[in-house]
Amino acid sequence: MAKKNTKAKDKKKEQQAGFSERAEQVQKYFPYLLIAAAILSVVYWILFYATDLFVVRGIDMFEAFRAAFLIAGIWVIILMLLTGIYMLLNKEETLIYGLLTGGSLLMWALVNIFFNTVYEVYVQYQLAVGLEIFFNVITLILGIVIMSYFWKQRSYYLGEKLAGPKPPVKKKKK
Repeated sequence: MAKKNTKAKDKKKEQQAGFSERAEQVQKYFPYLLIAAAILSVVYWILFYATDLFVVRGIDMFEAFRAAFLIAGIWVIILMLLTGIYMLLNKEETLIYGLLTGGSLLMWALVNIFFNTVYEVYVQYQLAVGLEIFFNVITLILGIVIMSYFWKQRSYYLGEKLAGPKPPVKKKKK
């Protein structure tokens, strides 16, 4: 019983002190994941405009809808690069860029999923639709993971004095 209690206390102290072991592992690889995702996004947009691999046929609005997302795509690419670079440099700005990146990816995925559902893109049997589903799922998952990670680790990135008020500690009466 005492051993379990000690482990729980140690874990709580570790979380209050900063990163847990798992978060430290994520901290090592996450920046490279973000930078790789940014590079893959650049490749996606080049292929989108250079080929018709990602164009869903039979839906008139698809190309116009996707083309309208170029600026949003550039925004997300910049955010992913900044977040990855700031994580590598351990900068204070990492938190805000991480939350912006996660939120932007989440919004992008939800708008795409909504459009694809309303215009029945998902019921088409084409390679482009399979790729569209894959990218929508990856974008949604990546957005959720990034937002969750940075929100849970905000006290580390903000530092003790910026982390907000701590709950009052009740003093034991003697």
